[in-house]
Amino acid sequence: MELKLYCEKAYVLMMRILININFSMLGYAFKMDTKLSLSRTPLAILVAATLAPVSVSAEELDTLQVWSTQVTTGSSLLQDDIETKQATHLSGLLRDQAGVDVGGTHTTHQVLNIRGLDDSDLDITTDGVTQNNNIFHHVGNLLIAPDILKSVDIQVGTNSVLTGGLGGGAAFETKDAQELLAPGQTSGARLHSSYNSNDSAGASITAYSQLTEQVDGLVYFSHTDKNNPEDGNGLELDNNAGTIQNGMVKMGWDVNDRHRLEAKYDKYQDEGYYYLRTNFGSAFNSGFERSAPDDTKYTRETMLVAHEYDGVDTFVKTTVYNTELAHERGDDGNPAISEHNGIKSLAQTTLNNHEVRYGFEFDALEAGRQDAGKDEVTKYAVYVEDEIALSSQLYLTPGIRFNSHEIDYTGLFGKKFTEVTYGLAGKYLVNDQWTLKASSTTLFEGPAAREAFNAEAGEVSADIKPETGINSEVGVSFQQANFAGLDDFGFSTTVFRTEIDDYINDRVTMRGVSNNGTLTIEGFESKLTARLGDTSARLTYAHSDSTDGSNIGGKYVGDSITFGVSTAIPTANLSLNWTSMVTLDLDEGDEHKEGYKVHNVSATWHPEQVAGLTVTAGIDNLLDEAYASHSSDVARGQADLEPGRNIKVSASYVF
Repeated sequence: MELKLYCEKAYVLMMRILININFSMLGYAFKMDTKLSLSRTPLAILVAATLAPVSVSAEELDTLQVWSTQVTTGSSLLQDDIETKQATHLSGLLRDQAGVDVGGTHTTHQVLNIRGLDDSDLDITTDGVTQNNNIFHHVGNLLIAPDILKSVDIQVGTNSVLTGGLGGGAAFETKDAQELLAPGQTSGARLHSSYNSNDSAGASITAYSQLTEQVDGLVYFSHTDKNNPEDGNGLELDNNAGTIQNGMVKMGWDVNDRHRLEAKYDKYQDEGYYYLRTNFGSAFNSGFERSAPDDTKYTRETMLVAHEYDGVDTFVKTTVYNTELAHERGDDGNPAISEHNGIKSLAQTTLNNHEVRYGFEFDALEAGRQDAGKDEVTKYAVYVEDEIALSSQLYLTPGIRFNSHEIDYTGLFGKKFTEVTYGLAGKYLVNDQWTLKASSTTLFEGPAAREAFNAEAGEVSADIKPETGINSEVGVSFQQANFAGLDDFGFSTTVFRTEIDDYINDRVTMRGVSNNGTLTIEGFESKLTARLGDTSARLTYAHSDSTDGSNIGGKYVGDSITFGVSTAIPTANLSLNWTSMVTLDLDEGDEHKEGYKVHNVSATWHPEQVAGLTVTAGIDNLLDEAYASHSSDVARGQADLEPGRNIKVSASYVF
């Protein structure tokens, strides 16, 4: 009877959300006669360039629990549990976010896509360390294990001078010992195992301890064996089988009440007998001799040292890092390598009605074959923005950023570019329920190094120029408790326009690095959220149109709709989740992309008889849909199909 009651509550909640959709359309009709674009200016983005967010406005956040740790994100992640998602690929973690997609089926090809721009145009960090690489246009550049992530903060669109991407970015942060230890606990551990019917199994162990009053540490190791999955048509996606291992050691030292030092070593390795072009689906690769499989090892290795100063009115975080991405095929001993050395520092100072955020970053990149010439990129930036409370309702945030970008194309030539970019954001709290926002930020991105796999072979235009442009947004949000019979209800709509001049398509470097005209992307993202008792729901809709000046091409995504419902049954220590993702058909130039509908369900149980035990079960792609992400590559009409139905189960024990 109790389960039936909760199901009835979920049904009532869904109906009320659908009824209130018309109410949310008021947001779409809202217009502002301004060239500024609505954008949140959360403090989370303050530290997106380094590590964790300092603080964020409550109405801009959704909260989720991971290993009993609260995670906040400024991009409206539905109240959920990353462990419930059992994400082994970034798509399982991020694809249901409005304006966000993850292309690629193969584990070596995880490509984050925001509003049609991929990771080469985004500002992506893990624990403050840059993840921007161009290793090979047939693989991805992100090697990230979702299992050890504490948080992910997505910035949809560039809305602050604190970040340097053309289309926004993502800040990933890994767990640390202090946040995993329960009050009064000095040491602990977590054992985790998982099984996926389509088709992998894995295990991980995490140990963490307060070693002394001032020193804490964490050790993590995971191993995943993956076989060849089947797509929704029942066809095997061959040459996907391999192993993934990830190990991390993280230490912290509280020097005193104001200062903390952290150090981390992290290594991720994906190894298997893979096709050369893992961005193309197995249907294409199996009949293409030039993409023949070979022993492949794809590795990321990261070291960092970070310092935090937490003063009365000032917080500063500085990170020094080295990270290397290496892609090796066969036994020639000459991998493609992309190596970064850098430092980032970001601070916030509170002065009366001012929140001043400022910092600098330096990064030196070498990219190429180990035994060949390498392209070198040296860039630095200095920036400051001031969030000024003009009144209790009106906030204005001007910002300025100086960018320097120097590149040396080995065997060709070198160039240096400098540019000053600006930002201006405003927020008006109409009343306790309504908020209006607007922002506009100018953009700058210097030419990237050629892909490391073929650096010396790629041509570069002699008159190559940096990419510049502007991102503008306007928006409205509404939030109220005890609304229309619901405990909480809210909606928001953001309308944006991004214009990038002298756009460079970094994903096709073998065709030459050159400017390709002006790229314009326009659209909107809307969401509805609601809660009734222990049941919560979210509905999102994202739409964008793009035009370009020189057959730029892109990874544009059709209109996307997501709907999710989660409910908790406290007396049974049980939570249930349903997520539906619908993407509509899209005609991109001469290419037609089929729409698709994917439904995922899961349940998490904490048995009362065994404290610390969590059991999760679910089904991904419940209806066994044969589909391909719109941001994945298509080769001669052959799409990179995603796996079909997958039944998953996992268990973890924390002690």
